[in-house]
Amino acid sequence: MSDFKLLKTTFQNKNEFVAVLFDGINDYKLFANEVKKTYNIPPAAEVEIYNKNFLIIPRIFTALVQQYISSTDFVLDIKLSDDNSASNSTADIESQLSGSNRSQKPVFQNTSSEIYQTLNDDDLCLSHNSSVDRHVYSSIPTTEEIKKLAEIRHLMKYNTLENKDRTNIAKIIISHILRENPNRRIYKEDFLKLSQSIIEVFPSEVIETYYVPFTKGHLAKGKLFDSYNNKRTKLSTQGLINRRTNLKKKCNYTQFYIYRFFNTYF
Repeated sequence: MSDFKLLKTTFQNKNEFVAVLFDGINDYKLFANEVKKTYNIPPAAEVEIYNKNFLIIPRIFTALVQQYISSTDFVLDIKLSDDNSASNSTADIESQLSGSNRSQKPVFQNTSSEIYQTLNDDDLCLSHNSSVDRHVYSSIPTTEEIKKLAEIRHLMKYNTLENKDRTNIAKIIISHILRENPNRRIYKEDFLKLSQSIIEVFPSEVIETYYVPFTKGHLAKGKLFDSYNNKRTKLSTQGLINRRTNLKKKCNYTQFYIYRFFNTYF
């Protein structure tokens, strides 16, 4: 595989072709280095490479590319490794990504886990509009509010639920949250609260059906999480949610990046 390759990649909602001259020995490292250059990721930052939510480890990278590169839907998803939290703070990495002349962006501390997260570009730009900001950070529906949803009341008459019912419950709740403001962000703690509310409404259900948070080596999953991501993809396709490229023009900001170590977003 000692030849020139063009690989489709995606990182932080951006899509780029990455050109690499593979040598058959250091292909993974060569590709990772080109990815950092393409997306302006600091050289010291560690990245992980995924395909359809499967982590690709270095020793199988070359063989996998050889096997699937001719496929039109073969895309490599680039993510920042959790290991970055050990050697580089979020602020340090963002400073390198956004430039040393940038004004300091607000950082929030999660004291229980001592993990820091920064606002992304959508949230920061929206925060300039107080009326929108209240919706972006509005509370998620309570258990009682969920019970009052007509579609939920209909399902409450059943003693047990089928898989399609569970999927519908997640869709109903996510649609309810995003109906007022499609840009509303849902985070780990929100998913956990919503899952708890669901099993209070439907005692026969188990919380893990609706949300299992990210842990190292295991991606977040669950009905709520899938429904949220699917809904945002649909809204994005319809042009109903803010795109990063548009926000850059509106707010005169270069891109912000979210690093939610040991967590998942949006």
